[in-house]
Amino acid sequence: MQQGGLTSRLFASESNWTTLPVCPENHPTCGRHQPQGLPPTRERLRAESRGRTSGEFAGRTRVIMKVSMSMLKLKSLRNLLRVVACLSLGLAWHTCGPWQVCPVLCHSQNLACGNGVRSQWCDAPAAPFRQFTPDPFTTPIPKRNGDKALAGQDTFVSLTEPIVVAMIEPVTKPTTEPTTEPVSEPVTGLVPEQPAEAFARTARVDLPQFHVPGLEPEMARLQRLHAQHHPAAFSDCTLWDRWLPHATLWTGPEAVERYRRSLLQRRMDDEGYVSMQQHRGMAHSEGWPFPAWQQSTGMGFHFSILQEEWTVQNFRTVASVDTTGWELEGGEFLGIDPARGLRIRVTEPTLRLTTPAFQCGTIVAPFVRLELGVSEWPASAAARLRWQFAEETDWEPTRFWDLAPADTTGSLHYLNLPVHRHPQYAGMLQRYQIEVSGAVGSEWVLKSLITAIDTRHPITNANYLRACSDYVQWTQDQAFLAENLPRMRLALKYMIDEFSLQQQRHVWVPWVGHDGRSGIIYNAAGQKSLRPGLGVGNNYWDLLPFGGHDALATVYAYDALRRMAELEAALESGLLGSGNNAAALAEFSAADLNGLADSIRSDFQKRFWNPETGRFYGWIDVDGQAYDYGFTFVNLEAIYYGLASEEQAQSIFAWLDGTRLVAGDTSQGADIYHWRFAPRATTRRNIETYVWAWSAPESIAWGGQVQDGGAVLGFSYFDVMARLQQQGPDAAWARLQAILAWYGDIEAAGGYRSYYRDPARGTLQGGGTAGGLGLDFEFMESVLVPQVMLYGFLGFRPTETGYEVHPRLPAGWPSLTITNIHHGTQRLDITAHSDGRVVVETR
Repeated sequence: MQQGGLTSRLFASESNWTTLPVCPENHPTCGRHQPQGLPPTRERLRAESRGRTSGEFAGRTRVIMKVSMSMLKLKSLRNLLRVVACLSLGLAWHTCGPWQVCPVLCHSQNLACGNGVRSQWCDAPAAPFRQFTPDPFTTPIPKRNGDKALAGQDTFVSLTEPIVVAMIEPVTKPTTEPTTEPVSEPVTGLVPEQPAEAFARTARVDLPQFHVPGLEPEMARLQRLHAQHHPAAFSDCTLWDRWLPHATLWTGPEAVERYRRSLLQRRMDDEGYVSMQQHRGMAHSEGWPFPAWQQSTGMGFHFSILQEEWTVQNFRTVASVDTTGWELEGGEFLGIDPARGLRIRVTEPTLRLTTPAFQCGTIVAPFVRLELGVSEWPASAAARLRWQFAEETDWEPTRFWDLAPADTTGSLHYLNLPVHRHPQYAGMLQRYQIEVSGAVGSEWVLKSLITAIDTRHPITNANYLRACSDYVQWTQDQAFLAENLPRMRLALKYMIDEFSLQQQRHVWVPWVGHDGRSGIIYNAAGQKSLRPGLGVGNNYWDLLPFGGHDALATVYAYDALRRMAELEAALESGLLGSGNNAAALAEFSAADLNGLADSIRSDFQKRFWNPETGRFYGWIDVDGQAYDYGFTFVNLEAIYYGLASEEQAQSIFAWLDGTRLVAGDTSQGADIYHWRFAPRATTRRNIETYVWAWSAPESIAWGGQVQDGGAVLGFSYFDVMARLQQQGPDAAWARLQAILAWYGDIEAAGGYRSYYRDPARGTLQGGGTAGGLGLDFEFMESVLVPQVMLYGFLGFRPTETGYEVHPRLPAGWPSLTITNIHHGTQRLDITAHSDGRVVVETR
């Protein structure tokens, strides 16, 4: 997850220098954006490598690095450590120009020397390719315009003996002056600049307090954990909508106000898809930032890199300084504005702007993404995008997609053109063309044109609905509901229709690249091949190819249906201010939604249950293959949200608690809780099922990657809450005590980063470092853990019209008091006694 997120900045490379994917000699796109010249050709590298021993290569690396240190201009100890890591991994280097030193990376592209440098992989056809195929588990998959079942063998990229190298910070940063123009895709979310423990010193003193007589030390420790993570627990990114509002809305007006603004301003397209809003990336602008076109054998043209820090840092992208290779008819170039891009004026009734030639399969280009500005746009004007396949010289007249500027004031904005829906969009692309009609005098500015992987997540709508429901229940804000209810209903309808919930009774993801198949495969001889375009992430666990028949997305959709059913029931009853008039406008009644949820629950328990391992699969791909790596988060959340049966929940906990061993698992018994604060995210080693861009998973040890035997602190919340539901309060308290004992050791060592300075204890991810444990920095969901006191042991449940309290206290707790609970306009102190009495005091 590039939140930073779960994806570390490590990329796969080949250990054999004779097959390093460098820029082919005279490649039509090579060096297009490289004022410093081309990197060495394959032939030159082969010549240099002949006769050299591994020791000679190591010596060459040391010499080059020694000479190049002054040129890198390292600004921090972090950069120095990364360079040391590169050396320790045997990183091979070559010079890309007189004053730049670049790592040779072959992670679908040679990313070292700027935009436009292509690997030999881009010459490998990405089509023909089978995108959608019915499987035996469902009724026929609903067809969409552009779905294809192409005959022939898949053609992908082969690797031999990949190694891992570390990405360093860019040598230089953009020198373009800032602009005051609105940003098309603003960077959102909060990622601390320092480890999260530093925030405990500035925590608000009015945070709610937990009191249990006789357990003062434990409650004080839990209070400090809460104070540590609460200040950073906010993001505009829809990924965290499921967790952060749930954890913060009850703490006071600050959290309420910022989530009110955030939820009302959350972007939603005309069809109802809710945008991710993570940060600017190189894929679908409303989806996850990656996989980028630079990672996918795709193509991108950039005339400005202003506000593209993430892209520059990760892919060393530079902007074009001229229009070499571009063709323009019916207009004139007005120059390149380094802040905005290529400026064009339309001078004839028809303008045609044609890109330079390139090679790219449609499988990695389901969308064409433009960032552009348009002014002086007549109402009668029209524009379209055309495409041309390899070996073609003419432009097929029926092969186009209409495009309409979303803004005609000249402001930069994105267009994500779903060209994959066109029935004639399948093959090896070689050129795009923008055609404009009836717009003489109009001015265009083109910041970028890229092929875009469909990086949308099928969980955003469910997450957004959960956040809106949490907001309404905690705040009783009728004005918010009146304003946002139509958007909520549109988001609900999109989720139901797009993922075929009524027909399939679970989430079926129809998007290109999201069919559940891995982007990595091995043949019978053990040779690895990458399949660019496959295995695109679907959720928080963004390296794993959830999709196809998606269990985790189904869990979240089920929860959203139940929450919206509660809201519609309150509207139907007339208890809310919007009354029956609002209820009459609903396409789905409360009964409709609950009926659909019931059918999904029944289907889930059968479809996704693995009788051999006694736990749930993560997903089932388009070919019918089911994936079970011991996904603890899938299983615990299935229990928490109410999809697991009683027998299934018992089987899951027998596995997690080690009373039942699962054959073939890498982690069994007590080792499942090796990290103490949480179970491992997965219990079976996975080196073969990932997005293609994560191309060398075997190079990272078991437990050294969050999604392969690692763990995330925040999701311990679901562990404790599921135990409370199924095993009772004593079992839940025992698990929370284990977490608090671990946290005591953390505090004694001086914080997370100090404690895990000893790698034998585990490795931390976050703040730009790779590792197996997610605790601080971008792991904002860590704030969930203390919420078990409110939602679990106290049993506080906000509703659309009030609240309920259902305490469940462990044995030995005489009482539990939680102070300063903000609900609606009230501030509450609530005490639950062991004899069942509940005392509510209003401040």
